[in-house]
Amino acid sequence: MNEDSSYKTQYLGFYFDGINPIKHEVNVTITRDGLKIQKLKVDTYFWWDLSEINQSNDIYADKEVKLEKGDDIPEILIIKDVSFIKSLKQISPDFQTKFQISASRSKWLKTIVYLSIASIIIITVFYKWLFPSFAELIAQNIPVSWEVKLGQNYKKYFVSQFKECEKKELKDKIE
Repeated sequence: MNEDSSYKTQYLGFYFDGINPIKHEVNVTITRDGLKIQKLKVDTYFWWDLSEINQSNDIYADKEVKLEKGDDIPEILIIKDVSFIKSLKQISPDFQTKFQISASRSKWLKTIVYLSIASIIIITVFYKWLFPSFAELIAQNIPVSWEVKLGQNYKKYFVSQFKECEKKELKDKIE
């Protein structure tokens, strides 16, 4: 469990029952096993077990937390305070891996920039030093007979493609 004990157990949020498009204001209390949800205007309580809840918003949503319960047409709970997930993880450590704290976009932007710079440096090192060293190592181990044979085949291919020089002056200079 985290050493930091500065967390809240109650949050205000909005609840959609999955049947009617009516937004209910609710007070959500975090417990070790689940969420106790109280509709404010009607004064009714109901329970969401943490094992039945899914976090449906992406981890970049830094304005609200969206939780769902159910499969086909889920019940939805929206908490405007993003510290909700941190408190939930502290109060219910058994479910820490199930819920994600939203990541700030600036953190991801910095990470992407640093990784881009690192990849450029790595590619440069490979291109300037590693590939030439590797090619030189391989070239030293190629038998001379292979090189001679390659040159002869190359010469045969190109000589057969082009006509022989017919001017005597040029032919003498070539030989």
